[in-house]
Amino acid sequence: MDQDRSTKRADEPNPEGSKSRAGEPSPGRYFMAFAATLVSLCALNFLFHQVLAANFFDRELQGKVLPVRQLRPLWPTVIYAVSALAMLAFAVRDPATASPWRAAVLGGGFVGLLTFGTWNLMNYAWLPGWPLSVVLVDTSWHIVCGLISGAVLARWLPSSRR
Repeated sequence: MDQDRSTKRADEPNPEGSKSRAGEPSPGRYFMAFAATLVSLCALNFLFHQVLAANFFDRELQGKVLPVRQLRPLWPTVIYAVSALAMLAFAVRDPATASPWRAAVLGGGFVGLLTFGTWNLMNYAWLPGWPLSVVLVDTSWHIVCGLISGAVLARWLPSSRR
C-alpha cells in the first residue's frame, strides 16, 4: 500500500524549520523567544536605570553604591538572562494552559517580583540606610518590566503555545 505523502515520519528532517518531531515547535523558536525576551529586559532596564531614573538612584544611594552610570553591564545581563529563562519556563510549563500568552505575561511579572523584590528587600534588611523608596520604585519597575518582557516572550513563542 502507498503511504500518504502528507504523512511525515518523526525522524525525517524538517525543511520548514518551525516544527520539530511530532509537531513540536523547534528548539530554535524557543531560543528566539528567549533572545527576544533578553533583549527586551536589557533595553528596558538600560532605559530605566541609565536614562529615566539614573538621577533618582544616584541621589537615593549616594555613598552606598557606585553611581548608576558606572555599573558594569556584564552582571545585570547575566541576571536578565536568568530572568528570561525563568519567564520562558513559566510560559511553556503546561501545554494545557488555557492562555499561554497570559502565563507568559503574568510569569514575567512574577519573575520580576521574585528576582528584584527579593534583592531589594535583602538590601533593605541588611544594608544600613538602604532607602525604602528604592525598594518600592525598583521592585515596582521590575514587575512592570517583567510584564512587558513577558508580552515580548509570548509574541515569540511558537503559535501552538499562544
